[in-house]
Amino acid sequence: MKMDLLHIEYNGKTYPVAEIPDVFTHEKGRYLLIGSHSLNLALYNDEYGYPDETARVIDEKIYSFIDDEYFDLSEEEFIAKAKERLD
Repeated sequence: MKMDLLHIEYNGKTYPVAEIPDVFTHEKGRYLLIGSHSLNLALYNDEYGYPDETARVIDEKIYSFIDDEYFDLSEEEFIAKAKERLD
């Protein structure tokens, strides 16, 4: 499996996002975007919702969010952890 580490900039801050193969359908050429927990916190507030339209658009592209520390793992470990967290 191949993972690409990307970054999304929002409100002047950069957040890690991983593009991983679809670990559910295993459909060739289909990928999931996995965002960091810190990005999730920046994009959405449980009390007030989205701070702006940009946050909503970004959030709709992200399949799920996982802890920031997982972005320091190897590619294989990250994908395994993402799959485990998403099941």
